[in-house]
Amino acid sequence: MTKRVPTVGLTYTGESIAAVEIDNLGLCQPGVAQDRAAFPLYEYDTIIINPRSFSHFLFGVSGEFSNSSNELGELKRQKDSYDINSAFHFEDRKKEMEAALAAGATVVWCLSEPKRMNFYGYRETHMGYVARKVAALVTRADLLMKQGRRWAPSIRTARSPAISMCWPAAAGHYVCRTRLKVTPRSPRRPRATASEGG
Repeated sequence: MTKRVPTVGLTYTGESIAAVEIDNLGLCQPGVAQDRAAFPLYEYDTIIINPRSFSHFLFGVSGEFSNSSNELGELKRQKDSYDINSAFHFEDRKKEMEAALAAGATVVWCLSEPKRMNFYGYRETHMGYVARKVAALVTRADLLMKQGRRWAPSIRTARSPAISMCWPAAAGHYVCRTRLKVTPRSPRRPRATASEGG
């Protein structure tokens, strides 16, 4: 059975993996950019999210305004439907993520420096994790950075959910990998263990 994997905010350029279908997509609404929008997250076996900029998590790739200090304003000026409130429905995607985890999906959140701006309210790229607890953990985390040349998440076949995190230090370079194992129905808080990895 083919495993389906969306890479949000990064592009897989390695060799094809048998029985794995990898698509570079974003979390925007299909009506905004149908060719860039991921299907509901619960339809995937593994989900990889790297919210390095608003464009990264909205459309899956870096855009011409990704490095702008007014990225959201520039996107709205480019196309009115790219307004963050129209393009991205956090609560819908959050529910999809919860359903994906409950179904046993593996989620890889790439840790990125938060990009913040006021645009009709306070906005932060960590909203692209579509998981408030993860965003809060990342915001409070004290991570040791170490440069590495390779990082390849394993496509797990186990049905128990596992959450991995990695820190993108530069283009193609990932550092400090943190693995959380959680049971979606467990009321206890997840326990984190950090390991350095290239």
